[in-house]
Amino acid sequence: MPDIDDRSPKEVMTKVDENKIEPLVPDHEHMLKDSLSTPPADRTATPAAPGQNLRMETKQALANHLMGEGLLPALDPKDVPETAARAAALMVNKDLGIASDRNLSSGTAVSRLLQFAGAGIEQAAFIPNLKKQLEEKGWESQPYTSKDQLKPGDLLFTGMETQGRNVGIVGIDGKIYSHNFRSGTLQGRDNWSSKFVTVMRHKH
Repeated sequence: MPDIDDRSPKEVMTKVDENKIEPLVPDHEHMLKDSLSTPPADRTATPAAPGQNLRMETKQALANHLMGEGLLPALDPKDVPETAARAAALMVNKDLGIASDRNLSSGTAVSRLLQFAGAGIEQAAFIPNLKKQLEEKGWESQPYTSKDQLKPGDLLFTGMETQGRNVGIVGIDGKIYSHNFRSGTLQGRDNWSSKFVTVMRHKH
């Protein structure tokens, strides 16, 4: 059985349990730009489009949690990978899923960490979409083997076939962090059963 299932998200509403750090929301990924780059006064200056406030609240909940742990978004693009790597380690055993992807997508978890870090991307449950956004931001891909030396903030992708897609991020501790659908939380491991074939790195 694969580590994740990132089938296209559906509008499924579920009860939020105490392990979640965010309010319950439908998926309105296409409606929101990066709220963390906008001053709070500006975010409330005009009425938001339907669903927009909900997504802002979930982003802010994650930001508040990480900043409460002493981590701030990167000010310099070259610091985004390390910031995301630190965020991953801080979110271990936490639920980064959303209701609309049925808490199954590693794409959601990893994209939220990158979004907080300042990568300038949209949240993406669909892993090929996450990969495409990063390519457009200048991240570079190369073939990966288990013998390769990984760095904090490196992103590992499986093939883009429909079944068993997965994405992970290398944490500041060197572990690979990804969403585990069995536990419903972000997990850090030395090895995953997924076959990662591509490593993606930020172009400094």
